[in-house]
Amino acid sequence: MIQRRIQGAPFFFFEKLLAFDELRHAVATRLGGVSPEPYNTLNLCLRTGDEAQNILRNYRLLGRILQFNLSTLICSRQVHGYKVAIIDNSSTKNKSFTLKPAVSGFDAMVLSKKNFTAMIKIADCVPIMFFDPVKKIVAIAHAGWRGTLGEIAQKTVKAMVHRYGWRYTRVQVRRSREYQCYNLPEQWDRCTEARA
Repeated sequence: MIQRRIQGAPFFFFEKLLAFDELRHAVATRLGGVSPEPYNTLNLCLRTGDEAQNILRNYRLLGRILQFNLSTLICSRQVHGYKVAIIDNSSTKNKSFTLKPAVSGFDAMVLSKKNFTAMIKIADCVPIMFFDPVKKIVAIAHAGWRGTLGEIAQKTVKAMVHRYGWRYTRVQVRRSREYQCYNLPEQWDRCTEARA
């Protein structure tokens, strides 16, 4: 990934995906918003205790900096799972922006709508981005340890294949933190050994 500052705020970009003019993407950090400590500063999550007005201002800042209209934004209330939502013309309508996510219970979204913006929240989990430059299909996934064990990446690809006949894509994954940085349940080792 490469880092760039836009209007003073740091963002990361998947370098290989920058070659596609029709695809705009970014990975935001916690910097560049209006939320006070301990949320400092670009907090986009309602479930943190931050004031809703700060979060709304942060979304507006993000839309202005990255040049997308908030009415085009599609988010899911993620649950650290492995369900994939298909977002197409029949599942969403143009609407005004609210802080309530468009869908709930999904950690990946496959998007075929043009001129829409999809967002996942990752914190210390792994963002995975899929792009089919021929059919113009985009998918994003939030892969925490539960989603990884639940094969969220594979399920996202299967959804692209099943729904859109996908055959070719570009996949970019951000490197996760080191294994030693986490306090994981004891069954983690048994689960990963069983899959090896």
